[in-house]
Amino acid sequence: MIELVISACQLFGAQCHDVSLVFADVSLMQCQIGMGAQMQIAKWKNEHPQWRVERYHCQIPGAFAKL
Repeated sequence: MIELVISACQLFGAQCHDVSLVFADVSLMQCQIGMGAQMQIAKWKNEHPQWRVERYHCQIPGAFAKL
């Protein structure tokens, strides 16, 4: 299980926030090399067209809640 944390900002405006997505079928290696992450980010962007992705990172699930 992997947590993908996406830092996204509104296309028009200055509001930014982090989005946490957890996946059971993506390994940490797949996420880190971009293959798994890019597919999930593309899906998220299609569902949220008013946002742009600034950056992302992969981590063990639960670490996001501790930030």
